Amino acid sequence: MANFVKANLVVGAILGALATTASAYPIKCNHEQTECYTEGKRLTVGDEVGVVNEDGQLVATGTIESIRDGVRKINITKRSGKITREDSVDLYDSATMTFKAYRQTPKIAVGGDLGMLAIGLGEASSGFIGEGYGQWHYKRGIYFGARGLFLSASGRATSLNAEVPNTQDFTLTGFGIMPTVALGLMEQRDVSLRLEGGLGLSSLSGSVGGGSGEAADYLEGYSSGMGLLLRGSVAVMMHYDSWHPMIGGEILHLSGIRGAALTAGFLKDIN
Repeated sequence: MANFVKANLVVGAILGALATTASAYPIKCNHEQTECYTEGKRLTVGDEVGVVNEDGQLVATGTIESIRDGVRKINITKRSGKITREDSVDLYDSATMTFKAYRQTPKIAVGGDLGMLAIGLGEASSGFIGEGYGQWHYKRGIYFGARGLFLSASGRATSLNAEVPNTQDFTLTGFGIMPTVALGLMEQRDVSLRLEGGLGLSSLSGSVGGGSGEAADYLEGYSSGMGLLLRGSVAVMMHYDSWHPMIGGEILHLSGIRGAALTAGFLKDIN
């Protein structure tokens, strides 16, 4: 008898778990997402319902307007983001139920950053870098964009070919522009991670000894004029409404010169 009771308790627990996981129903909507449809048998006319995404965030709320052939028509009264086929609908009571806030990803954002730069030239070579960029949201976590940068650096370098070593001060300036691809990770959290890469064109100009020497005679790998620009970065981003400050690091290959930078900047949502 005891074994029979235990078996019934186990079966009841399993059925209860299945009922809990199956309580939410799939949803389909019209193009404007003002009306949606579901086949949830527990839902009846007048019920308030919520649409929840895979991350447990409340995307929209509405009420059951009518039932026809077992299909419930939902009138969407409030929507914070796009309803997708991966979302589900269930009964919702705003007074007793809470969900994580939904953060809608904007289509377009712009931003900029400044940073400290170290380059692989000469001795004690350092400077600063400034960047401006814009991005377009392609789909979840993926962004296409464009980035422009300006850098200025200085240091000391020794002549490459002279029989007697000759050390001079040098300055270096450059700019570049490139298309970019970015990947956002954990974006629905207050702090997320951003990876970005880009390939474009750059231009460098250098001066040694106040213009008294040829930069190519002192800076190994230096090439004036246009060249290839390769950039990769990783940044930690914080989210405050439409503003997203971030700090990160990047590596550069600019017209044959390698560099690295620590940067701080922001993104601002446009729409």
